[in-house]
This record gives sequence, structure tokens and C-alpha cells, in this order.
Amino acid sequence: MMNLGPNEIERRKRKNIILVPIVLGLFGILILLMVFFPNEKNVLRDKANYSLADNRLIDSIITPQYSILKKELGDVVGGIRLHLDILVFGNISEEGLKKLLTEIERDIMTQYYTQSNGHNIYYSIIAYISKEHFDGGSAIASLIYNIERDIWVNYEQLNYLNSRDEIKYGISEETRLKIYWDNIKAQRQAFEEKGENVSEYDRQVIKYKQDICNKYGITEDQLMEISIEAMLEDWPLPPILGI
Repeated sequence: MMNLGPNEIERRKRKNIILVPIVLGLFGILILLMVFFPNEKNVLRDKANYSLADNRLIDSIITPQYSILKKELGDVVGGIRLHLDILVFGNISEEGLKKLLTEIERDIMTQYYTQSNGHNIYYSIIAYISKEHFDGGSAIASLIYNIERDIWVNYEQLNYLNSRDEIKYGISEETRLKIYWDNIKAQRQAFEEKGENVSEYDRQVIKYKQDICNKYGITEDQLMEISIEAMLEDWPLPPILGI
């Protein structure tokens, strides 16, 4: 065994003092690389798992059924424009509406890409829950692509749809809508008949309201409550009024 002199021992001590921090530093860097830059196979595996979970979540969303109310297709500068008005029914939810609109959007891109000759496809998809809402211009959701893509849901109408009481005062919602429309028409008729006589308008409104109450077997208070319900729940206006 070789005997080391005092100078050699001191030199090796100083060398070890220098090497130990370097080794520890390299070990720490290796750990950080493993944490922040994981194995590519693991990253791809995790992405695949997340994607599979997302797809399963999307697949679990129930989409409402729909039919086309109106379709307009035309050429515009730089591409084509498609407008669809659709009637949605069945199981209606925020997630279901968004999924449905996105599926229709995908079908549009697939169907009209060739026709657009590679140019832009602009489109708007407007969803309604009834023909009356369509006539009155009161949509529940829409997806529009012009320059930017915008998807919108009418949360007030959706919340009402999911929590509404179909029967009130022994009257279905369909009949309450007719009562509301009759009341609007009566006020318009009274206004047209009054001429310059303001007091005549008030008398005619009272008369027509009483006629409506007698027709449907309701009280004036119930007629007022139906009118308030219509305004709060965004019921469509009578289409023949053009308002």
C-alpha cells in the first residue's frame, strides 16, 4: 500500500470537496429533468387516456332531436353562406344543445367543402323549441361562424324549459300561450280603434280582457299572471303582428 504524504492527502481532500457538490448538482438536475420532461411514451399514454376519457364524457351527453325549419344557401365574396333554422325537441340541455350544434357544424363542413372549392364556409345554425318561438324570433341556442366562431345558449329559456310547470290554473302551457296571444291582439285592436280618444282605449281594453276571461274561464288576476309569466319566460309574440 502506497503511503501518501501530507500534501497529497490535503490535495485529494480538496478535490473531493469540489467533486461532491458537482455530483449532487448533476443528480439534482437529473431528477428535475425526469419530473419536468417525462418519458415521451408516458406523455403519449397519458394524452391518450385523457382523450379517451373526454370522448367517453362527450358520448354520454344526450343530444336532442331536431328537424329543419328553414334552410338558406348562397354565394358570398370569398365563399358560401349557409343559414339553418332548426326545431329541437326531446331531451334538451346545455351540453346536449352544444353537442348537437357542433355535430351539425361538422356535417356542414363535410357536405359543403367541395362545393366551396376550398373557399370559406360561413354558417349560422339557430335552434328553437317550437314553431311559435321560431315565428316570434325567440331562439334557445345558436352557433354562428362569420369571422369568429360563436356558440350561444339562451339560459333563461333553458332554465324555464327544465323547471316549468306545464299545468297552471288547470290550463296547459299551450293554452296559456294562446291566452297571452289573444291578450296582445286585443290590446293592439283597442289601440287601433281608439282614434284620438284615449279613454276609449281603456274601455276597449277592459271589454276585450273580459271577453278573454269568459272565453277561457279565468279571472282577470290569472290573465295578469299569465302575461307576467310570458314576459319573464320570453314567450314568443304573435307572428301576425309583425313585431
